[in-house]
Amino acid sequence: MKLSHDHIHCVHKDVEGAVNFYKTVLGAVETNRIDRGGAPQITLDIQGADLILRGRRENENPAETSLEWPRYGIDHFAFRVEENLGSALNDIRERGGIILAEGDVEELTFAYIQGPEGVVIELLELK
Repeated sequence: MKLSHDHIHCVHKDVEGAVNFYKTVLGAVETNRIDRGGAPQITLDIQGADLILRGRRENENPAETSLEWPRYGIDHFAFRVEENLGSALNDIRERGGIILAEGDVEELTFAYIQGPEGVVIELLELK
């Protein structure tokens, strides 16, 4: 079996707020917007990675999850920064992004940023 990455899919209470966050903080570009089962579904391109954001459907009650971090389950998703991570973090701060943690290990330097509604996004730079 050969697999390749296709997309990340997030459901949000405030889908338009989430769209705005990804456009403003990470420079996402909206590539598609449809109604999917009675809820808006917006596809964003973040430099080649597809992120699908969907709102709540009528009569759908997604489980409330803890906004505490770290947590069990999907902890975060990550983007590799090809240039200077420090410069990217300065850009994110200027755009209103919140840095949760920064660190350095043998093979990479990393930072976690606060996404909408508890989503955590890692940015990393390989050494």
